[in-house]
Amino acid sequence: MAKHISFVKSYFVALWIQTLIYGSYVVLFFGCMYILLFRRPVSCPKITPSFVLALFMLSTAHVIINLFKGVKAFTVVVDPNIIFADFSAPIDLAKESVYITAAALADTLLIFRCYMVWGHNWRVAIVPVMLLLLSTGAGYTSVYQFSTLEDRDGAQYAENLKKWFMVLYSVMLANNILSTTLIASRIWWRSRQSGSALGWRHQAKYNWIIAIVIESGAIYSFSLLIYLVLYTIESQAQKLILDSLCQIASIMPTLIIVRIGLGMGPHDISPTFQTTIPNSRHFSSVRFRFGANPSLVTSVRNDQRHSVVDIRRMEEARLRDDASFALHPAIVDEGRASMKM
Repeated sequence: MAKHISFVKSYFVALWIQTLIYGSYVVLFFGCMYILLFRRPVSCPKITPSFVLALFMLSTAHVIINLFKGVKAFTVVVDPNIIFADFSAPIDLAKESVYITAAALADTLLIFRCYMVWGHNWRVAIVPVMLLLLSTGAGYTSVYQFSTLEDRDGAQYAENLKKWFMVLYSVMLANNILSTTLIASRIWWRSRQSGSALGWRHQAKYNWIIAIVIESGAIYSFSLLIYLVLYTIESQAQKLILDSLCQIASIMPTLIIVRIGLGMGPHDISPTFQTTIPNSRHFSSVRFRFGANPSLVTSVRNDQRHSVVDIRRMEEARLRDDASFALHPAIVDEGRASMKM
């Protein structure tokens, strides 16, 4: 039945769905900014709230453009098809450009998190960055293809546009799945490695962080997959998903910050502790600052004369380091000295 939804009706329902999602996003956004600006003023890098704010502004612009187009179609002209079928209109090109930009920003933040979680390993980010460049290029090319379309129902399935759309959304889907998997697998692996020292009951506390990352990535990935299927079969129901993708892409990174930020309280981390490791000669000091928690300072004093080893707390600090990057990339290393065996 959805396959036979009318052209105009699909736009009307899509507008309703988009505004509904946007209303939820507004509440989520202000909650996210409160967490970023007030609950972690020390550890939160400036880039994180800037990205979140940029995504919100782009999503707001996307909704405003759609509302303006809807009001014009249903109140100004006699036939709404005149407005909705004009794919080459500047307002339509602006709307598509806004979405491509928002999706690129959201993917950039996801890849940056992946890079940070993997210990600044740039090799891990090579494939995601290449996919990001490919999807962004295909996206802006599709905007150009829109400018060449005829003003008619079904023109959005023109061959030149369709092939670029397939590349765009297929690559975005692959990139989202890959980056999410890399982040979740890294936290899982480090959590598993620390299980012997921390205990498996303690490890289970981090499973929910992995679940949040996977769930958030799955929502966007599932939306992209549904759109691809509907667009492939040329169903007008694809419009119901397409106009909401900008909101969903912006909500997912915001949702991760809010859920983890509200879930990890100050009581989860000891303020300061020191450990000493035998069979080492040099002193090194490393400071880690975590998301929703107070600053955690770990001082490791290496001296052959000391024989007290607190492996449990060392592993706990390292595990929480990785988990914190799922929230936002924030780490400060101070006075790191080389270790000699």
